[in-house]
Formats: sequence, C-alpha cells, structure tokens
Amino acid sequence: MKKGCFFILLLLCVLTLSACAGGFDDTEYAIVSKGNVSEDGFIYSVYENKTAAITGIKTPDAIVTVPEKVGGYTVVEIASEAFRDDEMLQLLTLPKTVTKISESAFSGCSALIKADLGGGVKKIEASAFYDCEYLCEVVGTDSLIYIDEVAFYACTSLARFSFPESIKTIGNEAFGTCIALTEVALPEKIESIGNAAFSYCSALTRLDLGGLERIPDKAFLRCTSLGRVILKDGITEVGAQAFRGCDRLFDLYVSKSVKKIGSAAFSSCPEMKIRYEGSETAWDSIERSKDDLELAVHYVQFKQKLDKE
Repeated sequence: MKKGCFFILLLLCVLTLSACAGGFDDTEYAIVSKGNVSEDGFIYSVYENKTAAITGIKTPDAIVTVPEKVGGYTVVEIASEAFRDDEMLQLLTLPKTVTKISESAFSGCSALIKADLGGGVKKIEASAFYDCEYLCEVVGTDSLIYIDEVAFYACTSLARFSFPESIKTIGNEAFGTCIALTEVALPEKIESIGNAAFSYCSALTRLDLGGLERIPDKAFLRCTSLGRVILKDGITEVGAQAFRGCDRLFDLYVSKSVKKIGSAAFSSCPEMKIRYEGSETAWDSIERSKDDLELAVHYVQFKQKLDKE
C-alpha cells in the first residue's frame, strides 16, 4: 500500500515538473532590497529567492548590455518602467538569464533601433516596447511564450518579428499599427491571439495562421497589403471585422472546418474571390449574421483544395 502511494506521489511530481518546464514561472517573490547600484551603473532590486531585477540605469547610454549578474545576484527580469522614455538608448542586449520584461520597461524609447532579448525571455508584459518608433529589429526571441497586450504597439519601423515554436499567447493589439511589418508566421502550437493583435499592419503581405483555431475580432483589421489569406484546416471561427478593410485581398481560401464567420469579417474587401473546400450546402450552413450581405456578393468556388503557402 505504501509503495502504491509513493508511486502516485512520484508520478504527480514528475507531471508537475514537466508542466513547469514547458511553461513560465510567474511566482511573485518579495523584494528584500531595492535601489542598489552595481559597479557598472545598473540600479536593481533583490528578490527573496536571491535573484535580481534591473530597475534602471544611473547614467543613460546609447549602448546598453545588461549583465548576467549584479552584486552577485542573477538578473532574471527587467522591471516595470526601468528604461521608460530613455531617449539615449539605441542598442539593447539582454543576457540569457532574463526571463521577463515587465510592463512598460522600454516604452517610449524613441531612439531604440535593435533589441537582443538574449534567447531566455519567456514573457513580455503589456506596453513593454510601446511606441518605440525606430525599433526595426528584435532578435533572441527563441523562448517566448507570452506577449501581452500592446507590447509592440506603434513600433512603426518593425519590419519582421520571429515567432518561435514556444509562443502560446499574443495579447490584444500587441502588434497594432506596426506599419512596416511585412510577415506574420505563427507556429502550429499557438493557442490564441487577442483582439486587433495585428490591426493596421498596412505593409503585411504574408500571413501564416499556424495552429490557430479562432481568429478574434479585428485581428487583421485594415491590413491593406494582404493579397491572400488561407483559413486552413483547424480554424473554426473568424471574429467580427477580423479582415475588414483589407482592400487588396483577392484570394480567400476557406477550410471546411470553419463553422462561424463574424459580422463584417471581410467587409470592404471589394476584389475578394472565395475558394471553399466544402460543398455549397456546407458553405450555406456556416453561421454568420443574417444582416451581413458582404460574403454573398463575392464569387465562391466550391471544393477547392487549399494550397499550401
């Protein structure tokens, strides 16, 4: 009996460790010391688990390379507003030990051109790089799991962003108004993106929706350079106004897994031609607003095999 209980406890421990290994430890540790200054001028706080968070820099500089350790403590976080509105910062390099970039950490860094996240960052919190208008390159995204709302909103020079296989969630308007972004390739294990996540990305020409099951409201609103969209197998719902105003969209491929299309999802897409994988009867059975006549005016080809991008 004791052996059986021991085996169950051991199994639970293994399962718990496995879950943690694939996720993000969001434990909030108490701060035991703050306002410390390292030899190289970084201001930092120390947590009860003997790790450190960078909270600022004593002397702003154009090139900032955050060290792995300050005062003997491992740096795991860039704290909220640590570099907010820093007009000097141009090149940023983080160590692999940093796993979290907190809210508004680099918001309004108007001169920031390149950010190397070091390959260890798992979570980017809300507004972390909000309105970094000259940020054109972000590398070291290998471990990302979460990108919170408006994290890169109005980064108007950001042309490409690599979404790793580990990414699970992208928040509301995370990349909204990134008007230089040309490509979005989501991985197969993506779980969700937020409302208007890529809205007003007017240079976006290539889109791979990865393993998404639902495209939320206004997700790609006014992406005016999109010419082709593939709603591949596995996607069940397209939210309201998801592709509204994509006025150059001429080819829409729809898998028969799609069961619901929200109101005005493809409104103001005048040249759109629809290729549907199922039958005419199946197309008519897709749930959509009775008042939404937009889809009815477009030519639909039935039982069209979806081409791979």
